[in-house]
Formats: sequence, C-alpha cells, structure tokens
Amino acid sequence: MKDLLMIILMLIAFALIIHPSSNALSLDDQGNTITITVPSNEIFTLSIDFKILNYSILRSSLDISLGNESVIKLYLNEHVTSLLPGFYLLNNSEVASKKVMLEAGKWYSLIFDYNHTMRGLTIYLKALNSSYIALDIRLVMTLFNQGLTFSGNNWFFTETTTICKLNEDLSKIIKCNFDPIPEFLKEEEYFHLGDLDYYDNVLVIPIEKTKYVKPAIIAIYDSNTLKLMNYSYTPQDHMPWIALDDDGHIYTSEYSPVTEIYVYHINQIGFGNYIKPVKVIKLKDSLRNIQGGVVVDDELLALTSDDGDHIYFINISTGEVVGKVRLPGLYEIEGIEQVKEGGKEYFYVLFNTQGLGKNVLYRYQYISSGERLELFSTKCRSLTVIRVAYDNKTIQLGSTEVITPSLEGELTPHKNYTLIITLIIAITLIITLIFTRRHR
Repeated sequence: MKDLLMIILMLIAFALIIHPSSNALSLDDQGNTITITVPSNEIFTLSIDFKILNYSILRSSLDISLGNESVIKLYLNEHVTSLLPGFYLLNNSEVASKKVMLEAGKWYSLIFDYNHTMRGLTIYLKALNSSYIALDIRLVMTLFNQGLTFSGNNWFFTETTTICKLNEDLSKIIKCNFDPIPEFLKEEEYFHLGDLDYYDNVLVIPIEKTKYVKPAIIAIYDSNTLKLMNYSYTPQDHMPWIALDDDGHIYTSEYSPVTEIYVYHINQIGFGNYIKPVKVIKLKDSLRNIQGGVVVDDELLALTSDDGDHIYFINISTGEVVGKVRLPGLYEIEGIEQVKEGGKEYFYVLFNTQGLGKNVLYRYQYISSGERLELFSTKCRSLTVIRVAYDNKTIQLGSTEVITPSLEGELTPHKNYTLIITLIIAITLIITLIFTRRHR
C-alpha cells in the first residue's frame, strides 16, 4: 500500500516538474549581460524595456540572442556607412533589417510574441514615450548639403553654389543650375546659398556674403529654370535658412545666437531693393547655430540646430520653445522640410558629412506612447533561453517581463499533454487503491 502511494506522489511530482509554472522567469544579471529563462513548451510574450542614452559610432548597442538560432542587433550609429542604423535579425546565413533611428532620451520596448506550436516568433518595437523616430534613412549625394524643399511633385536641394531639382522619390536628378548666383552679385561677394523653401511655383533662397556681413539677400528663383528672378537686400548679417507660411510670410534668423525671428513678406521682394522685416518675433530662449527651418501648420517653426543636434519647435505667436527633439550629432545638421503623406506628417532632415562620400537624409515621424511597429516575423523552433547584451554608454536597460497564458486570459494556452496523461494515471491508481481497500 505504501509503495502504491509513493508511486502516485512521484507521478504527480514528475508532472509538476515537467510543467513549470507560467510565472517562471529567471534573470541572471552579469554586468552588461542578462540571461532570461522562459517556460518551455509555452505560448508567451516577452517584453524588454530600454532607454536610448546616446548614439554610437559603429558597434551595436543591443544584442539579443534567441536560443541558438537567431540574434537581433540594434545599431544607433551616427557614422553612417553601408550599415545603416536600425534593427538587424541574423538567422543562420540570412540577414533581415529594419532601418530605424530612435530618439535619444526616450524609452522603448521590444516585444517578442512566441508560439511554440506554430514555431513562430513576431517581434515588435513599442514606444513607451511619445517620440520622433526615423524609419527612412537615405544616403544622398554630397552635392546636396545645404537645404531642401518639396513642391508636392519635385524635390529641390541647395549646395553652397548649386540648385538641383529631383523627381518625387529622389531617384533622378531632373536639372541642376551649377552657377545660380549672377556675376554682379558675385562681384558684391555673395557666395553662399542656404536652406530654401518652395512657394507658388518659385524657390525662395537666402544668399549670404563673404565673411557673413550685411546685407544678406532674399532671392526668388524660377522652380523650372532654376534661374534668378528677383532679390532684395536685408539688414541681416547671416541668413542660413528661409521658411514661408501659406500667406507668403518669410521667416528667417541670424545663425547664432538667435534671439529673434525676422518676418518679411514675399510681396516685398523686388529687384535689388532694400527691405526691412514687417515683424520681429522675440524668442523666450536664446538658440544657437540655427541651420534650417520650416513652418508647421502656420502655427510652429521647426528649426534645426547644430548645437549637438536638435530640432526646436517654436510657437510663432509667443516665441516659446514648445518642443525639442535630440538627433544624432556627429555630422553637421542642415535643412529641414515637412511633408504630409497619407494623413501622416514627416520631417526630412539633411546632414552634411563634410565630404565623406555621401550625405544623410533622415525621414522622421512622430509616434505616440504605446504605438507598436512590427519589426520581424520569423520561424523559431525552440525558445527557452534569451541572452541580452547591451552597451551601457548608449542603452539603459529597464524592466523585463514574461506574460504567459495563465497570466493573460486572452492568450490561447498551449496544452501539456504529458501533464494530463500523468494526472489521469495518478487518478486511476487512486481509484484502484480505494476500490481494493473496500473489497478486503
């Protein structure tokens, strides 16, 4: 009798051992590496929270080993080569990538949805803070190194002494004017085009003088021929950028320090006349090294600053800084353009690598807290141990959580048939034991 009871207890213990609790989560923190042990033979969701502290040069900032099959790497490299910033999934000999540059100072989470039965793993990026991220990163010609604007059909770029017109997807140069500053202005020592804007079939471009002394010029160019039409002298020394609202007001500033925004109107521009601002916006905070600007919904100015680098959002009515986005700071930030596509708002930001072969064009978009983006969907035979290595100069690791069917009712449980069979055997033995005792 005792032997039979012992067998029953051993069977139940065996069943519990091979069916671990759904709460099983083991973290082994060793310096900049943690090991996560998750339940075997389960459907589960794993979340790994992390904060972007800084950007890197070439090394990966986050390495996540998924058992012995796959590795996910996050690159936050400011030095852009053929290896663009983003997530990379290395699976045997295959490599999948998702280009993305995350915003420094913000929290994110990697979500792993694993289904053992389907042998499937889907990986998401979730924003834990509202932030701006770049999901489109392009290498463009070094010829495009000052400013950019979009007409709705064509892109226009400025180099110090060049204007180029491109098609809508930036794949083809339609026309370039390699000598846009007329000789009579060159004789007056004008040499430098800045960040431009498009308005009603014309390009409005700032032109600066040698040694950056007044009077800086506001010039109007034909968007088809790319030739000068009109220009006016202003009381400014520097004029690195220009942005227009829907009513034809021209916003601009000095380079640094910037305590005021000067407002002109396109109707003031003649041919060689002197004009003054129709309005001056006093800023609540002094800004430095302003390189580019764009008007956002006639309410805000988005200004790029080569101070480390940032986008500052300025309320046009009050002059207050109402938002700030930190960007990669290795290269010189230049112009900015806002484009609306499919109900979404994008900011294209140009970086000048100073002749390193290619310049960089980021397309930033706003994502709200809680928003998820799918990164990868892949097959994964077994996933019980996950190792996370991170660079503590660029990544701060946060909480890690495993959610299994027993904790979340909406997840479909993965049945453990060994447990069921073992319990059936144990119950059968108990019934047999009771029946035997009654008939003695």
